[in-house]
Amino acid sequence: SLKDDIGRECECGPIATIDHQCRCLCLHLYDGFFKIIPINKHYNMGKTALLLEPFNVRVDERTILDVCFLNSDEDDGGNGGG
Repeated sequence: SLKDDIGRECECGPIATIDHQCRCLCLHLYDGFFKIIPINKHYNMGKTALLLEPFNVRVDERTILDVCFLNSDEDDGGNGGG
């Protein structure tokens, strides 16, 4: 379940994003927290779950307007290209 008793729902509305390599979902549902849902890279339909156990990450900023994932050199194998 995505529902938590950890705070108040965010004033700016919920925000959801997925990283560009499909490793996790990031949800901003409550002020001061992100919910991270890892995606099972070894997913096998009918045998394993697609989404792994979600967890919360606390952030000091209360008002989040947008969320995005940034590319890094590690994401492309260190080749520096996109």
